[in-house]
Amino acid sequence: MVYSQGMDEEQEYRARSRWNRFIAATRQTIDAGAIAKGDRAGLQAIVNDLISVAGRDAIVAMSADYAHGNRLEELIKATVERLHELLVGEESIGVALSSFSADRAVRRRAICFFRRRLTH
Repeated sequence: MVYSQGMDEEQEYRARSRWNRFIAATRQTIDAGAIAKGDRAGLQAIVNDLISVAGRDAIVAMSADYAHGNRLEELIKATVERLHELLVGEESIGVALSSFSADRAVRRRAICFFRRRLTH
């Protein structure tokens, strides 16, 4: 996660803490089986939490494409659907995310980042 250069130390500390709590909670959610067999509701909940923690504006700022109409929502829906398809046949989130990045459904650097954070 990249933090705004305009943050003071306290703001950055709170942002990092919020991010670390998100990662820990997501790991627990996955370990508890919330996305077992590609459960769409569980996947969508994780995505919603990610957007909440990162901030929709920060996500939109990653690509001008995301700011056009409902493009971000379309990509989120497609992402959840693709993850569902991959997880139906694969229990390992790491293997599923590797397959996900290989088919270029999302930006590779984002998936590599989340795969490292969620599987280590």
